Amino acid sequence: TSGTLQRFQSTDPNSIVEPHFDTSGTLQLRLNHGNYLPGLHNLLATMTPGETITGSTIDAGYGSYNTQLVFQIDATQLQVDTSLVKVGTMLAMGNGMEVRVTKIEEDGEKLMWTLDGNHPLAGASYEVDVRLDDVEEAPSHWEYYDGDDEKKSS
Repeated sequence: TSGTLQRFQSTDPNSIVEPHFDTSGTLQLRLNHGNYLPGLHNLLATMTPGETITGSTIDAGYGSYNTQLVFQIDATQLQVDTSLVKVGTMLAMGNGMEVRVTKIEEDGEKLMWTLDGNHPLAGASYEVDVRLDDVEEAPSHWEYYDGDDEKKSS
């Protein structure tokens, strides 16, 4: 199934300021086949042609904020020049996880860092206004050409 919609926009001042997609004019997409946020696909799947939904909130695609990914360490125990680290610095952990320093505070002889392994936009959302103009059956498969001019199908 594919749909045509109008006026997909971010209107929530607490949501992501710059949408990662075109927010004006007509948009056509194949439902549940990627390229747009899953929340948009889910919202459109509940709509009928001609229906308008305003002020609906959808996940921005960075996942929920996970408090279990926030922890403190004593930086004096690390083999790192702590003078180079500021709030906002990204660090790579030994297990490959990237974390962001969100707080630095001295506690007696300890230098405590709060580290956050969440994506900076985890928990962010879009507030959207959508009008579904049309729904039609999509082709059962797609043919396209890759960069080597070789015909492919899906």
